[in-house]
Amino acid sequence: MYTYLNLHIALEKLRVSASDCPPTTEGAQGPRILLIGPPDVGKTTVAKILTGYSIRQGRKPMVINLDTGGEGVLSVPGTISAASFGSVMDVEDGFGNSPMSAPSAIPVKLPLVYYYGLETPESGVKRYKRLISRMAVAVNSRLEEDIESKNTGLIIDTPSFDNQTNGDLISYIVAEFSITTIAVLGSERLYNTMLKSFSSSSNVSVIKLPTSGGCVDRDAPYKKAIRDATVKKYFFGDDKCTLSPYTVSIEFDSPTFSFWETVDALSSDNKRNTSFLPIGEDESSLQIGEGDVVRKLGPGDVDSRFENLVVAVLQVDAKDAGAKEVAESAVLGFVFVQEVDEKEKRMKVLSPVPGRVPAKALLVGKWPEGMFLT
Repeated sequence: MYTYLNLHIALEKLRVSASDCPPTTEGAQGPRILLIGPPDVGKTTVAKILTGYSIRQGRKPMVINLDTGGEGVLSVPGTISAASFGSVMDVEDGFGNSPMSAPSAIPVKLPLVYYYGLETPESGVKRYKRLISRMAVAVNSRLEEDIESKNTGLIIDTPSFDNQTNGDLISYIVAEFSITTIAVLGSERLYNTMLKSFSSSSNVSVIKLPTSGGCVDRDAPYKKAIRDATVKKYFFGDDKCTLSPYTVSIEFDSPTFSFWETVDALSSDNKRNTSFLPIGEDESSLQIGEGDVVRKLGPGDVDSRFENLVVAVLQVDAKDAGAKEVAESAVLGFVFVQEVDEKEKRMKVLSPVPGRVPAKALLVGKWPEGMFLT
């Protein structure tokens, strides 16, 4: 804990220096810290600690969650999100609630959310990078309009990184968000790799943080229970505030809606035929189109396999939805598919708001996996 406190003090010194600079200069940008490491080393906990400390200092940090395989931050699992924290954090809920969850004594946050719909970045690197780029543009635009957040900087939580195959993705995140500090938890090998990778960069410092003594290895059933509880809370609330979602019927053969699904690049169903490629070239030599990251579904493609899945309602209108727009669109909210009637071409979904589901593009992912909200 003392190490984390010392890190906060070092970051606060950089924030003080940034606050002393004119708002339009490069020096006004506060520290941007990226937390990386293997699974179950406390990255999210460190992000919460640093966020809480900075808020108590009167700062306004921008917190970004890039871990799609976890329980989500101010959103459901399978998403990346960003929010500016200007008020005290919730002792019980950590990062707190978004307006889509439930009324709260703690001021709610307004997150920007993108639905990735896969468990790991490796399952769809092309689209994951695209969403990171979209998020970086949105965050940088917000910081230019909010000098307090700009002076405070970014705190970024990431998926589990513990091998050399993630080096390119880490470098991409560092470049897109203009990271100034990389904090490595729980992996000496990853720390040495980062030192080597960024040794020539004068703008990026790499530090090593110890794993908290309270960290334990969590098994798969426990993690799934956490994800299920997060989704259930989104629709039904919790013990402090019970919610009652609305049951809505959707005709999936209606032109009012446009159904899409994410494409898992690691799935055997989506492997490309590389037998015709020249010797020495592999799948990366193929041009990847927009349809390779998301796929439009026809009425005959929607069946019972979509039952018990979360569906993202995107901001893009159904009539304007192309593969590019769907792949890059932010999220309005989520619905949960309870039942699919293939004969009547109709599905019954749970919605957190009354009325019809907006005439938007609907994106079905493979993560979080199917669950029963009972």
